[in-house]
Amino acid sequence: NTSHSTPDVCQEFFNYGLVDLLVWRLTSDDTLKNTQPTTSMPSSSLPEASRPWREACFRAAGSLINLAEKCPDVAYRLGSNRRLIYLLIEAWGGASAIVFDPNRTNKSTRGLPLLHLGLAAILCAVGNGALEGGLDDVMMQVLEKEKMRKRVAQTKEEERKRRQAKH
Repeated sequence: NTSHSTPDVCQEFFNYGLVDLLVWRLTSDDTLKNTQPTTSMPSSSLPEASRPWREACFRAAGSLINLAEKCPDVAYRLGSNRRLIYLLIEAWGGASAIVFDPNRTNKSTRGLPLLHLGLAAILCAVGNGALEGGLDDVMMQVLEKEKMRKRVAQTKEEERKRRQAKH
């Protein structure tokens, strides 16, 4: 709950090492080493559903995303580890969020929730140099789907207003 706090509290969490502790907890597994940019689907970063600590990982990931929303230092720190970014994207949007298929013709916005401002801040930090190699196809796809989702929502709202004005 405190990760939904004010920017100054989030900055103090960062200053006192809470972010590094949560990152360490999520990435302490040897399989979560930093990887190179990819156009293929990275393997799932979250523990299997049968693992008792899966929920704790979701909560830790959610807390980090919330902290990144309010604190640029957190966003930059999280944006410097590609596998952590995949884990955060997966925690936010499910396993389908880290699937990149350049041959897919149906560019649907369904299945992904509204892009969390904290995740947007992390991806912005990546785009601003936090991560060597910058945004890869998986990350760009998340941003592109958010742009599409916004356009669809805006169009629907404009249509709703037109219909409402006629009545």
